[in-house]
Amino acid sequence: MRDFIYRGKKIKRVGFFGYGRSNLGVKEYLDKTYSGLEYTLRADGDITADEGRGFGRVLCGEAAYDEPYEDVIFVTPAVRRDREGLLKMEERGVVLSSDAEICTELAKIPIFAVSGSDGKST
Repeated sequence: MRDFIYRGKKIKRVGFFGYGRSNLGVKEYLDKTYSGLEYTLRADGDITADEGRGFGRVLCGEAAYDEPYEDVIFVTPAVRRDREGLLKMEERGVVLSSDAEICTELAKIPIFAVSGSDGKST
């Protein structure tokens, strides 16, 4: 397997803030594609033992905003990035990203998107 290079940085420590379907997919992709990554799961609420399986560190509640250890943290869409704790992590050099961002950055083909709220269902 190869090294995980993301936004020009070699990534060894990956965090997830929230563990919904979007972050589950990112972790599955990273596990299949890269080796030697260390994972941290951060969440405002409680994490079950089952959800925490496969992570070296699990930080819940107020501890979710503890000093960042990760190189990149994937934030679920339900979590607002303008939270003070996440903004402080970003100020310390942690890259905040998402499933959509990693997809568009790593895709080898052109991507077209339809935005807005009218007309997509037709």
